[in-house]
Amino acid sequence: VLSGNDRMVLVGSLDGKLYGAGAVTVQKKWAFTAGSDVYHAPVLLSDDGMVFVGSLDGKLYAVDAVTGQQKWAFTTGSDVLYSPVLSSDDSMVFVASLDGKLYAKGAVTSQQKWVLTTGCNVLTLPVLSSEDSMVFVASLHLKLLPMDVLTVTSFAPFRHVTHVVSFPGVLVPSQIYTLQYTI
Repeated sequence: VLSGNDRMVLVGSLDGKLYGAGAVTVQKKWAFTAGSDVYHAPVLLSDDGMVFVGSLDGKLYAVDAVTGQQKWAFTTGSDVLYSPVLSSDDSMVFVASLDGKLYAKGAVTSQQKWVLTTGCNVLTLPVLSSEDSMVFVASLHLKLLPMDVLTVTSFAPFRHVTHVVSFPGVLVPSQIYTLQYTI
């Protein structure tokens, strides 16, 4: 991830670290140690102040993007394989876990807003609708699960005929499509 001011590159690693490096010099400025491997890209607040990353230790970490110091950590019930997702106003961070839950946290405060229990491993990163009103995840039990972010209302899942192997993608408001193939 490249910071908004193009001064810092942020990257997670299979050595269990999140690195911050100068975008021009590519020299390491800091290294934050997570509890295990970091498989996917971190996400950055729009003001470049804080970066979020998930780890195979089951935690979502909030890290100061300038210093590399931990701001807070949240423990889920299992591995966090995919990148967290920020709301467009940076107020909420969404993270899916192999514990079968989608968590909504206050980005700055880490206050838990809500939890959606899917009943099965969540195998995709959360996807927000263009107006931030709906969040979608796909789970291993062959369902695409929509959740109203504001009212915390979950809707009837869309049942797939086979395993979900791609991330959901929001194309236009109120419509969602995902591709799949048989495993």
